[in-house]
Amino acid sequence: MKGFFKDFKTFIAKGNVVDLAVAVIIGNAFNQIVTSLVSNVITPLISLATGNVDFTNLHVVLRPASDTMTALTLDYGIFLQKIIDFLIIGLTVFLMVKIYGKVRNSIDFNANLTKIVQAKLDKDEPLNDFEQKWLKRFTKRNPDLAPKKKTEEVKEEAQEPTKTEALLSEILVELKKQNESNDIKK
Repeated sequence: MKGFFKDFKTFIAKGNVVDLAVAVIIGNAFNQIVTSLVSNVITPLISLATGNVDFTNLHVVLRPASDTMTALTLDYGIFLQKIIDFLIIGLTVFLMVKIYGKVRNSIDFNANLTKIVQAKLDKDEPLNDFEQKWLKRFTKRNPDLAPKKKTEEVKEEAQEPTKTEALLSEILVELKKQNESNDIKK
């Protein structure tokens, strides 16, 4: 029994189980969103387009009701409605995944192209027409993220003063000395 609990603890502590639990919780929340979208948005639009056709009332009476027994019916309309709901939900999820994929690819595309263009700019290589047009559009939308040509900072080297500058410097030093000696005498 001790080994059973030890194995169970090891199983639960694995990352896969925790990931699965999170996926189930998020999946349940996503299911509620999709169900609401289908039942509150898409199904009313389809109902409006088909003239309020309600499949749930379609049935075949297998045995009519009598004084002692209830009617036995084959409710194929409910089954048809569930199939239609499944197809609508499947289509909705498919479209959501496709849109997510396009957005994800767009983000990856921009990230990859940003690296390529930045490398070309750093090497001072020319951009092709597509890269130039992309850079122009991307810079308008994302000026902080857009690749930029790096400018080299030019360090000014200390230069030897010219003869005139040296002479002026000596004159200033002499004037300061004279000014200080005059202040001391007063």
